[in-house]
Amino acid sequence: MMGVLRGIGAYGEALPLIRRLGLVSYVWRTAAVSVAIFIVIVPACVGLAVVVARPLRQYALAALPPLLSDLAVVALILAFLALGYLLYKHIILVVVSPWMSEVAGRVQDHLRREEAAFAEPVSPSSIDRSSFARSVRLNLRLAAREILLSLPLLLMGLIPGVNLVSALLLLLVQSYFAGAGVLDTSLERAHDYRSSLAYLKQHRGMAIGVGAGFVALMLTVIGVVLIPVWCAAAGAVAVHRQETRARS
Repeated sequence: MMGVLRGIGAYGEALPLIRRLGLVSYVWRTAAVSVAIFIVIVPACVGLAVVVARPLRQYALAALPPLLSDLAVVALILAFLALGYLLYKHIILVVVSPWMSEVAGRVQDHLRREEAAFAEPVSPSSIDRSSFARSVRLNLRLAAREILLSLPLLLMGLIPGVNLVSALLLLLVQSYFAGAGVLDTSLERAHDYRSSLAYLKQHRGMAIGVGAGFVALMLTVIGVVLIPVWCAAAGAVAVHRQETRARS
């Protein structure tokens, strides 16, 4: 539980660092990509749901009363939107991963200099550009596992009485996988791929906390703009604080 709270609390510490470290330019770059992807995914999901709904309404739902048929179509559209939301998270984490890695590096270097843990800061440009390929690999893995866990929970959400429990579990699943993708942008400088996966398993609470901030931001308009940079900075703060506690 403490890991979750620390992950969420990292957002409060990270926000002022964005301006102090001159990271606002990253906000505009990633915001343009984030909004563009959002604009593409939402209409695509709705359009695909409508295409699927037409034959479904004509054949499978033809025997149902009009109201139930309409509710089934609405549920189908919501299911496609939920899938689009899931994919959106991981597409963002892949496409803007180089910028998120640079933001995380800048924040980590700043925090390390403050604590005099390192005599010389590590330049963000030293980040290996293979981070993009690593991000693709990691987020494909995360997305596949998230879909496998989320689909049963979405179906359970259609059952009265069970939907509250499934909604809570779905929130935890969404938060963990989003947080895992975010935290890796901070871990990649000191951990290889397998080591990063082991770290994420060991610190699931922190991943859930950071991911909960990601999920909450996605529910707001401004969140779509700030998500990549703010989450990357928060992940860097959370990882650094965890390293500091481990050393003490």
